[in-house]
Amino acid sequence: MPSYVMQGCVLPSRVLNGLDRINRNFIRGSTEEEKRMHLVNWGKVTKPKAKGGLGLQEAKGRNLALVAKLCWRMESSNIAKWAEVLKIKYRRRAEPSKRAKSRIWAAVTKGIRVCEKGTKWSIGSNSNLSFWNDKWLNTGTIRSLIEGPLIRGEEELLRIILTQRGIAGLGGCDVCLSVCEDILHVLRDCHAAKVFGNSARCPQTLLNSFTFDLESWITANAKSLLKAESRDYPWCTFFLLGIWNLGLHRNLRVFKQQAVNPCLLRTVEMQVREYFYCVKGLGDNKSNTSKEVRWLKLGSGWLKLNMDGYVVGDSGIAGCGGLIRDTAELFALREGLALCVELQAQAVEVELDASAAISLISRNFTTNGDLSVLVDDCRDFLLQLPQARMIHCYREANCYADALAKLGATSSSGCNCFESPPPIVTLFLLADSLGTARTRVVPFVACNSSS
Repeated sequence: MPSYVMQGCVLPSRVLNGLDRINRNFIRGSTEEEKRMHLVNWGKVTKPKAKGGLGLQEAKGRNLALVAKLCWRMESSNIAKWAEVLKIKYRRRAEPSKRAKSRIWAAVTKGIRVCEKGTKWSIGSNSNLSFWNDKWLNTGTIRSLIEGPLIRGEEELLRIILTQRGIAGLGGCDVCLSVCEDILHVLRDCHAAKVFGNSARCPQTLLNSFTFDLESWITANAKSLLKAESRDYPWCTFFLLGIWNLGLHRNLRVFKQQAVNPCLLRTVEMQVREYFYCVKGLGDNKSNTSKEVRWLKLGSGWLKLNMDGYVVGDSGIAGCGGLIRDTAELFALREGLALCVELQAQAVEVELDASAAISLISRNFTTNGDLSVLVDDCRDFLLQLPQARMIHCYREANCYADALAKLGATSSSGCNCFESPPPIVTLFLLADSLGTARTRVVPFVACNSSS
């Protein structure tokens, strides 16, 4: 009962002490009339069970944890009205108000201190966080970890200080001692990069590109169709693997203090030949074959559920379609499974041409991504069916579901259930009922036979 009140306000100390006293008396068997001897200190009783306690929580700590949770809910909620009201009322004022604040806001301000200690920013793509002043490390902000009034030119001053203290890799190039160590310097202008470049077999027509800027230099060499001088491999492949190895060896030299590889040229040449032998060669010799694909009828008592999804280009408009026959991408699958559960189907076989969706649902661990709700719904519906199995099929055997998905993408009426097939799938259903096969080109796989 006190936990409900603790979620929305900070209780006074006398109330918290009273709650602890009630718990102590209950554990020790004390009453107002009879006081029992305290055989174990209360501080030991409130320790976790792993440390020899009973795992009971002190009222003050529990109250603080609950108001911190309230603060976290407000900060992480974008649609809750109560959080929006509190932010507008107390945060958008130019000056702090002298009027008494609500108990909820007082609890939020108390919980902010706990949240700030236990939270940090998670850096993603196109992040606008401040490297110095935002907390993205467990230890705090970078600025708080550095002593001294670094206001202007903090980055350059930090480089000088770290270099003076013998920390390599941040004060400039450790090979040629150049002050500016940018990407172009590491890949081309450094002494180590020049030694590698002079020994490489660069075509004569591309030598002038080594005076270009970074983007033009990489583009000219990476798109070249010429072969390396007196070598049988393309120069572009050697160039890309070469600059990748230069950057890799620079990081190994700076952060792991590894010596410069004297055989870097030979290493890159071996990587180029390995690429053409193991990757490129297989692609050139790969052959395809034709395969007849058709929709297959199931046995008696089974329903077959065919699903598909469709997206209209980059417009964000999508549709899903499905078909249940009494011969028995995640939105489509969920709607189809829900329909099977509604029809109280006893045995269902689900066919999709999206192997990724089947793999996502079949895996035995919880997903936390944007599709987690859809995945959980599909798994729940599958558990409600007495017999269910999911298999992958080719698109040629799923034409009717594909047509329904395209119809759904162009429809503005939401979800539609058809008692009879629409004209757009009539021909596909007729072809399937006649057992008509469609041709699909698939990779040829040779099977070794043994006597």
